[in-house]
Amino acid sequence: CASMLIPSFFLMPDEPYKSDDEPMKQTELSEVLSDNTAQLTETETSYQSDLEDVEEMDSMWPKGCERNQTSEIISGDGNSAGVKSSRLHENIKEQDFWAQVRSPQFIKLTVFFCVMLFWANSYIGWLPFELGDQKASYHLYDVSERAHAQEIFTFVMAFIPVLGLPFIGYLMDKKGFPLTLVVILLMSIVYGICCMIPSKLSLYTGFVIYSVWRAWTFTYFFAAMGNQLGFKYFGVLTGLAYFAESIVCQLNHVVTPLAIGTCYKDLDMDECSEGHWLEKNIAQIICFILLLSIPLWDFMEQQKNTRNFGMKAYGTTEKTFIT
Repeated sequence: CASMLIPSFFLMPDEPYKSDDEPMKQTELSEVLSDNTAQLTETETSYQSDLEDVEEMDSMWPKGCERNQTSEIISGDGNSAGVKSSRLHENIKEQDFWAQVRSPQFIKLTVFFCVMLFWANSYIGWLPFELGDQKASYHLYDVSERAHAQEIFTFVMAFIPVLGLPFIGYLMDKKGFPLTLVVILLMSIVYGICCMIPSKLSLYTGFVIYSVWRAWTFTYFFAAMGNQLGFKYFGVLTGLAYFAESIVCQLNHVVTPLAIGTCYKDLDMDECSEGHWLEKNIAQIICFILLLSIPLWDFMEQQKNTRNFGMKAYGTTEKTFIT
């Protein structure tokens, strides 16, 4: 992670990829400028008409009473408070580095990334011990049987996520980022429930669900980082998130001794401990449920911006939502 973070500082600010296509011809550029000028003139005319309507409504309002809220949302520069709120998400892309680091968007993405990868990466290391400690529950008494189960896990990890990538692309493009995050978290919760059910069917089902939500976590993180914070400091912010995730993953050294038992050593079942894997799985599910507050926050912000745009957005026709 340090090898990603340190070089990224020498490349900041990042810039989006630009193609080497032939520059736009002068005639095409003139047409674009002409269209933009006409659109701007039409917008200004509409704003003046709406402003006159608001002033007429204010003149009819009884003296000594508070003004109608419709007139109060007009700011000095002609933009409504709703427009300012809805454009805040877009404006953060142009802020300086420290403003983006302190932004709610970056903090939410980093918390999501750290928590999800802690449980995802830990499961890979814990699997042999968990199967060994709970071999009686999974009916995997023989070492070769447990090794075969791990081979199935490796196969699923290699091929299943590739099949699921088009679906997360569809979700992000058509349904938005908040709903996509809800789907990922619900899948992780179902995976956690599978880990709590001691059977081969739930074990292999958990393998499939785990491989999908783990791959989708990376896809969502990078796509959401660019969508919400832009590409100005994309590399540095990603490096910082990975650095934070590497620190959080060090908690693995604390959690492992608490969860692991002694039955994985093939001791007599009457003399060994099956560990505290149930408690570990419960803690895992609780973390996934708490992360649902992130898309809930985004949904509330989206609804707030939608209501603000329900009132006319004076001075602009741009609509930017947290999608």
